[in-house]
Amino acid sequence: MNSVVKILDLGHINVDKSVLTMGRGIGEIVISPSWAALIDHPEAKILVDTGFGDVNLPHIAAWNVKRSETQEIAYQLKGYGLEPDDIDIVINTHLHYDHCGNNALFKKSRFIVQLTELRGAYVPPIFNKDAYNRLDFDIDGIEYDTLEGDYFNLLPGIDIVYTPGHSMGHQSVMVKTAEGPIILPGDAVYTRENYEELILPGYAYDLEDSLRSIKRIKKLAYDYQGQVLFSHDYTFLNTKMKRVYGL
Repeated sequence: MNSVVKILDLGHINVDKSVLTMGRGIGEIVISPSWAALIDHPEAKILVDTGFGDVNLPHIAAWNVKRSETQEIAYQLKGYGLEPDDIDIVINTHLHYDHCGNNALFKKSRFIVQLTELRGAYVPPIFNKDAYNRLDFDIDGIEYDTLEGDYFNLLPGIDIVYTPGHSMGHQSVMVKTAEGPIILPGDAVYTRENYEELILPGYAYDLEDSLRSIKRIKKLAYDYQGQVLFSHDYTFLNTKMKRVYGL
């Protein structure tokens, strides 16, 4: 059963490139896009991640997020004729605040996250603590359906793949479309360099797990002839994704 994947442009931040590619590009400032994926499945409307929340909150303001009114997630959904209440399922790849910051807008949705990720978000290790903000995910009216590892056939043609490393319980999503499988890796793969050259990300909970997850995504893409949509690669977003997904 085929889905259509649509990209929601949620703004960007400027970061030192070495945050994305360990040891490479130190001192080089690059644009790191923030986006979510809308999966239009015959049986449901699914959102993968929700982006940054209120950019004026101290933990987000420090990143100097660039986001216009038209890049607000509700505005982006409206472009596809949808409101937040129309979303049936939200899959959080992980609970870092740039991926779950708008969860509160989707209280009518079913939320799916890895159990390891949810536990770790509540009690993160000290060196990972700055990536989580409890107000973004601990929300009255939202309960998380938790997974423990892979979950195939969430709906026909939609698989959730366990890809830890960037965070304790990171997960990615593979979607069957008419043009072939689309792999939404979340932050398991930031950039084309991470993917093609196995350059480790500059920020990760566990580097060995991170490398294993990149290799797993590469194997899935090879085995199923899938297209991987890199999460924080501006050049890729500005060329391939804008051309194909009409941003």
